[in-house]
Amino acid sequence: MPNSYLAALINHKKVERIWREEGLQLPHRHKKRQRLYHHDASVIRLRPRYPNHIWPIGFVHDKLSTGQPYKMLTVPGEYTREASRVAVVSQMGSEDVLEALCPLLLRREAD
Repeated sequence: MPNSYLAALINHKKVERIWREEGLQLPHRHKKRQRLYHHDASVIRLRPRYPNHIWPIGFVHDKLSTGQPYKMLTVPGEYTREASRVAVVSQMGSEDVLEALCPLLLRREAD
């Protein structure tokens, strides 16, 4: 059966009620991504125009099979979509973030 057919048979409110009754944590609802521009063409966020123009940073958290948590700092180039930097550590503080970003900034400055 296709997923759309099953979705029509199962009400999401009933599923959420059963999850609550079983003591399960409900998944968080995601906000829709905002547009880059308003309808009147005013800028909300910059659109990348050339390599190394915009670098978004993000964190990924997970656990190993042993139960030990780890964190990854990812820095992709928004124009080229290449992973400029990925740092993986068990615990990450502000100093670790700066240590991960400093070589990237120095390397890109030399280019």
